[in-house]
Amino acid sequence: MRRWRAALAVVGLLALCAVVPAALPAATTALTPEAGVAALVDEAAGGTADLEDSLRHLTGVVTTTVDGRTRRIWTRHADSGTPVVTAQQYVHGRLQAFGVKASFQRYGDGAGRRNVVGEIRGSLEPARVVLISAHLDDMPASGPAPGADDNGSGCAALLYLAKHLAGHRFDRTLRFVFFGGEEIGAQGSAFAAERSRRAGEDIVAVLNVDAVGWNGRETRVLEVHRRQAGTAPGSGDDLVIAKLLEQVVTTYDMDIRVSDKADALSWRDHASLRSQG
Repeated sequence: MRRWRAALAVVGLLALCAVVPAALPAATTALTPEAGVAALVDEAAGGTADLEDSLRHLTGVVTTTVDGRTRRIWTRHADSGTPVVTAQQYVHGRLQAFGVKASFQRYGDGAGRRNVVGEIRGSLEPARVVLISAHLDDMPASGPAPGADDNGSGCAALLYLAKHLAGHRFDRTLRFVFFGGEEIGAQGSAFAAERSRRAGEDIVAVLNVDAVGWNGRETRVLEVHRRQAGTAPGSGDDLVIAKLLEQVVTTYDMDIRVSDKADALSWRDHASLRSQG
């Protein structure tokens, strides 16, 4: 994984989480720097040790101890049983260690059919939720499946975000969801999205983090995949969030470029949430 690139991407997302407004502004609205957000960015930009440590555990480079038992996570496939359950327990334990309220959300039969959820409750508008997600499972279904980038990097990113956002106060609730079953039909996110719709939850923004360690033809680039504005209800807000991230990167002087892609990728967990409005 290109560690510096992933760290920059995560710090950019961290700042975005901190500045998502109560009401989404026009895409051209200027972003005013905030001292508290700048301090948060500086705090989180100190290095990649936390990212590396999480990734080593989640990919089986080092063993992981949960419930007094030491195991190696050699796969995180949704139907792998003990390995994926160990990964879920590891993530749950790390969230708790950061002081984030953590829980499991079961979405089907089988030991590994669970989402892991962490929340930092909002102080002003707790019913309004900024959801940050990544999928914990990987492929293939048999044999070793470390999934370092897809999506160990995304899960390490979420843990990094949770650690640095914990202990701070935000107007709205921040919810971190490590989805299960993405590789076998986005089962965990489909369940969570439908549950949120049925409960009438007010989710104001979704940031789905997938394969952020990938480095293709360009360097220091964070790809943002969204719908073309005007093509569906809420697609204009997609553009606002993408532009807000661009403004965050510029305002807080991050050495990274946002690549805005209006390609409406449909095979990730964000599609589950789109489908439920």
